[in-house]
Amino acid sequence: LSLSHNRFHAWPRIRKCWALRELRLNGNKLLSLPRDTADYPPSLSLLDIGHNALKGWDEIMGVTQNLRHLTSLTISGNPFWSIEDYKEAAQLIKSIPTLQVLNSADAGRKLGGIERSMLPNKKNFSQYSLQYNHLL
Repeated sequence: LSLSHNRFHAWPRIRKCWALRELRLNGNKLLSLPRDTADYPPSLSLLDIGHNALKGWDEIMGVTQNLRHLTSLTISGNPFWSIEDYKEAAQLIKSIPTLQVLNSADAGRKLGGIERSMLPNKKNFSQYSLQYNHLL
């Protein structure tokens, strides 16, 4: 289900979409994510919440850890990035056993000092996108 670029400020009501596997909400104006796991389809494997107005790792971590089938997560283009966030991203990757792809491209900051230890080291993890981050 693609609800991209609709100027949503709040999470849409999709509670009855139990079989939904992909949800694309990129390019909206979401300020926060719902904390109640009932607001997320239990079979969700792809979640794209990139290019919204999400401001913190805490809500992303709190929600995604409960998505048991999540394999792909896009969080790029949200206004909460700094060099420390790559440590948070590595923690996020480790906390979601099924996650294989994390797209955090286009964070919009000039970042330097990325160390190998900040990047994920997980057997089933296949892609961590850092493109367009102006790495120094």
